Amino acid sequence: MAADPAAGSFLKTSALVWGDEVSSNSLWNIMAFLCIVWKLKFTHTAAIMSVMGGCMKVLSMPMSFILHAFLGHYQMLSLSSLSLTLGWSLLAISTSTIFLKMPVASCENYQLCIGDIQWFLFYASLALIVVGIVGHSISLQEFLNEQLSIRSMEDAEQLERDRPQLVASASMTTFVRLFCTFVLPFIEPWGARFGIPAFCVAAATFLFFRGSSGYVQVELSGSPIIRVFRVIVASCLKLWVPIPKDPRELYAKYDHENEELLSHTNRLRFLDKAAILSRSQTIEEQENQKWRLCTVTEVEETKIFFQMIPMWMTFIICGLVLSVGNTYFLQQAFNMNPRFLFITIQFLVFLREFSKSLSTHIFSFIAIMAHTFGGVKPKYIPAIGIAAGMFISIICCIVAALVESMRLSRIATTPMSIFWLIPQFILFGTMTGIVEDNILLFVVIQSPDSMKMSMSLLTVGVLGVGMISSVLSVYVTGHVSAEKWGQSWFGETIDKSRLDNYYWLLSGMSFINLVLYGLVAFWFDYKELESSSIRSQQQQDVNEGMLHYHEE
Repeated sequence: MAADPAAGSFLKTSALVWGDEVSSNSLWNIMAFLCIVWKLKFTHTAAIMSVMGGCMKVLSMPMSFILHAFLGHYQMLSLSSLSLTLGWSLLAISTSTIFLKMPVASCENYQLCIGDIQWFLFYASLALIVVGIVGHSISLQEFLNEQLSIRSMEDAEQLERDRPQLVASASMTTFVRLFCTFVLPFIEPWGARFGIPAFCVAAATFLFFRGSSGYVQVELSGSPIIRVFRVIVASCLKLWVPIPKDPRELYAKYDHENEELLSHTNRLRFLDKAAILSRSQTIEEQENQKWRLCTVTEVEETKIFFQMIPMWMTFIICGLVLSVGNTYFLQQAFNMNPRFLFITIQFLVFLREFSKSLSTHIFSFIAIMAHTFGGVKPKYIPAIGIAAGMFISIICCIVAALVESMRLSRIATTPMSIFWLIPQFILFGTMTGIVEDNILLFVVIQSPDSMKMSMSLLTVGVLGVGMISSVLSVYVTGHVSAEKWGQSWFGETIDKSRLDNYYWLLSGMSFINLVLYGLVAFWFDYKELESSSIRSQQQQDVNEGMLHYHEE
């Protein structure tokens, strides 16, 4: 029997998934390198990783716009794969000893030996890696789903015969994840440790291009977020036009097939001006002026967008805590007794990811039980989940503060075992899983069909802003603490700092944020769900390529 090119193309595309696993699970090694080898100040290292992780989320929306308006999935995957390959390659080169100002043996202070070329290559590599990861996160899953959906429509029996290969692909993904967690961190030298991701991503990119002839490409659909700007512009252009008392006088024609029609609401009436018909022109003439006339449905979509803004603001603190957990928690681990039985830094990272995955399934089960036996309406479950995640973040910061206080008190005697970090890593993984899962689910459910993906990416961008804001938070906290107590909470090293005080501050900020979130959630106008299954709604929308979260 002749080989099926569609199946081969799908499996070649799946190789990019393996490359992404290598990339996402190797990022924390960058922080280890900066701390252990280059010996940067721990706040400097945390700032680099926070900005990098935040940019991965913030860039999702603008790159999605470019994807849907100009490039398409194949072109985006091609460019981002090349960017990822070049990025990891440059990182491997920049972390080697090639560009040092003097031999390693002569470097008493390693930072002074790092050449300008080395710094340039390092920062350039991080930028390319960020672009590559973001490009894959917004394109890869949707592109794979396009190949599968078309293939299943053409030949369902052939798709069933390919199932063993799909299972093998999933198994390979798991193997890659375990390899990056438990094997890659022990490979020496550092250039080789970063060279392996470069090789894997390059091989995945090569396989992807090998299957180009068999890919099915879907036409560009444009970015739905443009409608929001059209409504705002059209409303401002009709600033002095009175709003009709009868909403039936507004322009309600809708020519987008397979998308929901939204009824008029009385909130944010100013935006209704965008749907006012002019008496000086015919309807046909006005329909061609997209930036002066919008439909009622487009206006209502924009109202939903503005309604989400207060909710988005409460997610910024969540992003800040995520950034701290991904940076300073690891900094603590680097400065503790590195081994206790089987407990290592690699195990803590694995435990964090495992807790993140497990928590989403546990909460899903609790949500189903609450709906089935407790009568909780499905539309409220994601909001409850977000609140639960925020509460766990408070507990996580408190536990981290207590552990750090114990660690600082024992620096002069016996260093604390890394074993003591297990609770806060479990809590952090649990919080991350519940918060991210329910934030995405909340936005997907409450958004109109045409804007689910755009609103999801904007939400991720807000979390990214929170991650980047951790840099400002550390700077302001250090400056204020130095003025008030004569010594900054962030010293030259983590052992000369008071991270425990900063964790207490974060727990207080998280508590205030939880209260504000409760007020916003109480007054939020929730959309009713037709389906009784909260999880089926999530699987339908998220698994079709709405979003991928990467743990930076």
